[in-house]
Amino acid sequence: MTGEITHGDTRQRLLDAACQVFAERGFDGASVRDIVERAGANVAAVNYHFGSKEGLYLEVLRGTCRASGDKLAMLGHDGPPEQRILGFVQGFLQHLLRDANPWQGRLFARELYEPTAALDTIVNDVVRPISVALTRAVKEVAEQPIDDATALLCAQSIIAQCVFQKHNQAVILRLDPHAQDDLEALAEHIAGFSLAGIRARAAAVVTGPDGRSHHAAESDRSARRPGKGTRR
Repeated sequence: MTGEITHGDTRQRLLDAACQVFAERGFDGASVRDIVERAGANVAAVNYHFGSKEGLYLEVLRGTCRASGDKLAMLGHDGPPEQRILGFVQGFLQHLLRDANPWQGRLFARELYEPTAALDTIVNDVVRPISVALTRAVKEVAEQPIDDATALLCAQSIIAQCVFQKHNQAVILRLDPHAQDDLEALAEHIAGFSLAGIRARAAAVVTGPDGRSHHAAESDRSARRPGKGTRR
């Protein structure tokens, strides 16, 4: 078991200890007593600083996601969309592979597998703004109109490539021990691959009468089906 946390003020010690305990045991399995013992504090301190166990958990999750939320600065309205996407990928990889507290990564992964009510707050406060900004950049890069659903899938693909580098790091480094040495080169690859994919995807879709995008090949097949102007 990790020993007592002695650095920082009481509030920060509680946050650090709670991150570890919640990551190890999940929200339901963690007890306030375990957290305060590890923080060298008392139960009253949890109520004073956070109001409840739920409040403490939410604040820990917010801290876990705050660094990712900072990447929104790279997805603002200024600059070409290509540079905004590259900046996001660079910052996200830096956070995932260099800066992130390993306990925070474990905690967030557990929250995704065992979601609590706190996830709704995190999605609305952190994840949704990033998704909206990244989707906007994707639409600008596409060079022709694509619907929201297609743009969102492209944005999620960008994020997935970054997350893959973290979640599969053990395998990646066994295949190539130097694969993540140069994060700038890795970011340029992911961004460049994504930009090409976005434009190719945009060129391969057409807008149907329902206002949604459909793959051109699927539209051709539909046009050849009975009832679409083709006789048997």
